[in-house]
Amino acid sequence: MHQSRPRKPRFKRVTDSVRLILTERDLAILSAVGRHRFIQSHHLLKLIPGSRQHLIRRLGRLFHAGLLDRPVQQMYVRDKIGQKIAYCLTSQGLKVLSERASYQLLSLPRQKGITAALSLFHSLRVTDVLVAMEFAATARALAIRWPQEWPSGQSEIDRRPVRLKWSVTLKTGREVLKTWQLPDGAFSLSSADGEPRYYILEVDRGTMPVHRKGLSQSSFYRKILSYKETRRQGVLWSRFHIPAFRVLVVAESRRRLFSLQQATASTFKNRESKMFLFAVASELLEQGDALSHGWETCSGKKVYPLME
Repeated sequence: MHQSRPRKPRFKRVTDSVRLILTERDLAILSAVGRHRFIQSHHLLKLIPGSRQHLIRRLGRLFHAGLLDRPVQQMYVRDKIGQKIAYCLTSQGLKVLSERASYQLLSLPRQKGITAALSLFHSLRVTDVLVAMEFAATARALAIRWPQEWPSGQSEIDRRPVRLKWSVTLKTGREVLKTWQLPDGAFSLSSADGEPRYYILEVDRGTMPVHRKGLSQSSFYRKILSYKETRRQGVLWSRFHIPAFRVLVVAESRRRLFSLQQATASTFKNRESKMFLFAVASELLEQGDALSHGWETCSGKKVYPLME
């Protein structure tokens, strides 16, 4: 009588006597996990051709082989992220990618700490948006590149991966403050014969106040001022040779989006700019082609920046 194999534990590795032989699809899985930091199976199904059953099986093998991890913190936000398991790279998985696929990654995602679960919740929404962009770009035969694939200088010899983190000094009235910018995500788009266009992603889940009494406390308003100062000083050009960029802001609700638009509009003389563009997450993600989505300026005007 045939007996089914006992199911392996979800968050505890079990040594498999059968040696894992990595395939090209396995390397594609590891690469996708690495560039998106945290990812779930439904994201991978959009990026990697093949059956769902085979993908789930290989994810399990890669986990038990120690190349992928399943952060236990996801158990605390199951009601927010759904039942699909979230994965990230391990140091062993990163080593395999570096050796087999010439993959560059600056650091592994953090999994420990009191705020790890909420951070994972936020990171998976970032993955939702970036995977939608990647899927649409592939369908349109556009080249989509991530910061770790951008050269940090104009020289072809200089191929160190970019870490998009920088500081600017804000001056408002008597306040002078040095702030650090670390975007939720970033990517560039280009056609076969076109110059890349650069986009920075900010995903707002409603946890950060729109305004605070002063700039010393974090707020969305301070973030807007920091991006404006980044552009004025040419920080991204001097450090990363990025000539221009737009900031894509994704909010969870129409009401929240309006508050963010109003805060942004207040920083511009004519209360209008195409530097910051806004979308509601559900509206963006429900659309089959994320690149054709109509984004809103801070005044509510519809534009289509990813179609340019």
